[in-house]
Amino acid sequence: MISIVALTAASIALLALILSLFYAISVNIRQGEAVRRALVERLTQLRLHRILGLLNIDLGTFIHSQPLTDVERQMRTCAACKATDDCDSALEKGTSDLGFCGNREDLAGLRSRLH
Repeated sequence: MISIVALTAASIALLALILSLFYAISVNIRQGEAVRRALVERLTQLRLHRILGLLNIDLGTFIHSQPLTDVERQMRTCAACKATDDCDSALEKGTSDLGFCGNREDLAGLRSRLH
C-alpha cells in the first residue's frame, strides 16, 4: 500500500509542477505580447502598414495571423524595396493593384484567408 506520506509528497510535487508551468506560460505570453507591440511600432514606420490599411487588414490581425518570422520577412522586404514611387502612387490613388510589391503574394494569400 502507498503511504499517506508518499501520496502527500507526490501531490506536492504535482502542485509544484503545475505552478511552475503556469508561471512559465504567463511569462511566455507577456514576452510574446511585448514582441508583438514592438513589431507594430516598427511596422508603423513602413509603407507596409498603409498597404495593409488599403487591403483592410488590421495590424493586430496581420501580426497574429501568421508566424512572426513571416511578418519580419515582409517588413524587411518592404524596408528594402526600391519601388517606393509606385507604392506611394498606389497608396495615394487607393488602388489595391500591388503588382510592383515584393509582398504581393503573401498579402494576397493573407487577405483571402482573412476575408
